Amino acid sequence: MKRKVSDYLVNMIIENGIVTEKDREIYAYGISQGIVILQNIFITIFIGALLGNIYQTVVFLCSYIPLRSFAGGYHALSERKCFWNSIALIIIIQVYFTYYQLVNFKILLVTVFLSLIVIYRIAPMQSPNKVISEMESKFFKQKINKIMFMQVVLCLISIIYEIESVQSGIFINVIVVAFLLILGKILNIETVHIE
Repeated sequence: MKRKVSDYLVNMIIENGIVTEKDREIYAYGISQGIVILQNIFITIFIGALLGNIYQTVVFLCSYIPLRSFAGGYHALSERKCFWNSIALIIIIQVYFTYYQLVNFKILLVTVFLSLIVIYRIAPMQSPNKVISEMESKFFKQKINKIMFMQVVLCLISIIYEIESVQSGIFINVIVVAFLLILGKILNIETVHIE
C-alpha cells in the first residue's frame, strides 16, 4: 500500500515536471519515509486520544520530533522493527501519561536533569542510516542546544503555572531521547566528535 502511494505520488511529480526521472528513487524513498512518519504520528495521536491523553501526546510529539531529528541515537535497521519499536514506545509513553501523577516529582526532575546532561554530552549521534559530517554535527549541536533551552523554559513555565500536560509531555520526550542515545552508545553507534 505504502509503495503504491509513493509510486503514484512520484509519477505525478515527474509527469508535472517538478522532478526528473533520474531522481525517481530519491523522491520515492523520501515520500515513503514521510508516509511512515505520518503513520507513526497518526497512531500516536489516535492512541493518546483513545486513552484520554491527547494534550500530553501532542506536547510530546511537538517536543520529541525536532529534538530526536537533530539528536539521533538508536534507529531500528528495518521498517518492521521500527514500526514495532515505535508501537512499544507509544504504549510505554501512554502508560506514563496515565500514571504521571503517581510518579515522585523530585525523582522525575532528577531523571529529566540527568537526561538533559546525556543529550548535551552525547548528541548528535549518527546512525548507519543517517551519517553526518563534522560540519553538520556542529550545526545539529547548536540546534539541539536551542531546542533543549526552549523546552527547559517551557517546563519551568508549566511548573509555575501547573500545566501538567506540558510538563509530562516534555519530561518524557527528554527521557526518551536520552534513552535512545544511551542505547545507541551501547550498540556502538558512532558519535561525531566536535572539536
